[in-house]
Amino acid sequence: MSSRVVTTIGVIVVIVVGCSIALGLTAPDGSVRGTTAPNVVTSRSTPPTMPTTPTTATPTPEAEPTEPSIDRAPATVAEPWAGRPAAATLSGDDVDWCGAVKTSGSAPGFSKEQTRAGACAAVSFVFGERYSDRSLPKKSYSTSDFDSALDEFAAATASAVYRPRIAAFVASPTSTNGENLGLILLRGQPAAPYRYYDSYEERSVWVNPTWSTVSVSVDHSKASPRLVTRFTASAAVPVYDTARGRDAMMTIPTTATFALRREGSAWKIGSFSIHTGAATYGGLALR
Repeated sequence: MSSRVVTTIGVIVVIVVGCSIALGLTAPDGSVRGTTAPNVVTSRSTPPTMPTTPTTATPTPEAEPTEPSIDRAPATVAEPWAGRPAAATLSGDDVDWCGAVKTSGSAPGFSKEQTRAGACAAVSFVFGERYSDRSLPKKSYSTSDFDSALDEFAAATASAVYRPRIAAFVASPTSTNGENLGLILLRGQPAAPYRYYDSYEERSVWVNPTWSTVSVSVDHSKASPRLVTRFTASAAVPVYDTARGRDAMMTIPTTATFALRREGSAWKIGSFSIHTGAATYGGLALR
């Protein structure tokens, strides 16, 4: 989890509805289509005249604010990926999504373990990279902001397609360029009367991750068979409802297809097609 202060930009967030991007389908991996204790009285075991040792009161920790405020996202979303399925286990700040991944379909040529690992890699990319702390609006970006995402791609695709797209976004950070990376990169503020919190320090930027069963199949159009994974997903950004003075959330859905190839013992993305649906709003409620 990372912290950041969101700069109020006062612009409507732009979510490109119906914009699908397919990466790496020609070169090199094919054509681009885009919680007090009670008082306890104890008997005395020493004479009443015996002196007693003075005690020092322990300061009571300052309680977290309980009233909603735009100053900071609420403590209810302090845990990384609050609202995640119980089977998606937490280790420090890292989530292992694999325990909650289910698959359907078949992938001849790949073992059951390989197929499940591929499906897990696709889901992990969506909730590790597509929906990430990086999503909050920034005035500018550097190429290093996208290093972890770049590492998820097959070497040829990363070099020929993904790295140039990172450069294009850094040079001109628009919603369209962000969609080209398959990542949620928010620009401006949500729809009125919602606003991002001034701070997400020690809070989750995204909550309530959900996804469907991952459909798997095999693509034989390349020299080496690729594992194809298809699923829908969604996650929500905690936001503040200025009209009602309450915590709220903005949910953004995703439809994704990934073509994965084996590089050593790891699954890497050779191509993808991602569709971002329209954002919806409501009171903050964790699953």
